[in-house]
Amino acid sequence: RAAAPCSATASAASTCSTAATGRRPSEPGGFSLNDTITLAQSLRGRVRYVGETKFSKGTWVGLELDAPRGKNDGSVQGVRYFDCAP
Repeated sequence: RAAAPCSATASAASTCSTAATGRRPSEPGGFSLNDTITLAQSLRGRVRYVGETKFSKGTWVGLELDAPRGKNDGSVQGVRYFDCAP
């Protein structure tokens, strides 16, 4: 498995949605840990992190992808946000 960050901004709302709740990251309540996410590229995964990061401003959603197609392992630039196989 691999990890992929998803910006929880209005601009990212068109590329990320949650199958579990139908909510978008920019809506009140946003994503919750363990929600199932489907990305525009037909990738699926689970929410493993929601919050601020050291690498960029704003709220970010960390995903553990079902397929090994991400570029991270739950860490970005040496900071661990969650654990998953690369």
